[in-house]
Amino acid sequence: MWVASQLVGALQGIVAREIDARSPTVVSVGTLHAGNRHNIIAGKAELTGTVRTLDPASQDHAEAAMRRVVDGVCAAHRAECELDFRRLNPPVVNDRALTTRAVTSLESVLGPAALHQTEPIMAAEDFAELARVVPGFYFFLGVGNQARGWTSYVHTPTFQPDERSIAVGVRAAAALLLGELEAGRTAP
Repeated sequence: MWVASQLVGALQGIVAREIDARSPTVVSVGTLHAGNRHNIIAGKAELTGTVRTLDPASQDHAEAAMRRVVDGVCAAHRAECELDFRRLNPPVVNDRALTTRAVTSLESVLGPAALHQTEPIMAAEDFAELARVVPGFYFFLGVGNQARGWTSYVHTPTFQPDERSIAVGVRAAAALLLGELEAGRTAP
């Protein structure tokens, strides 16, 4: 348990001490499982977590730092450790040309005021794998309702979507598809 707790602190410190502040990176320990009784010292522990970046070079740097930190902390405490680092979801990168066409299509149906460009976020999304193979455009459909206090993000216990957004989503999807068909672009 002691070594695991040292690892949590050391891993959480990688971003602050190892990563260029201009390169958005998240290193988070999400779970720590150890022991089975309050009065017995745990013989082993398992930590799980996530690393999120906006580019592969930052992911490489974070992985190298994690390997060095895990090896160093474990060696300092004479513990055996293994880092199983898996790259599950690359960053989502929208295709520029497709994004330009999509924005035009969405504005024609929803109006320019309905669209808001966002800064890159550190969400993990398997859509990124598809966008690596074919041009992709990933967007968010706003489903909150400020007046009702429905402002929680997805994947949270308080998420409450406004169902009126379904009709907006259908119109948006139809506009995107029709825009591509009108431009003479069809799926391969």
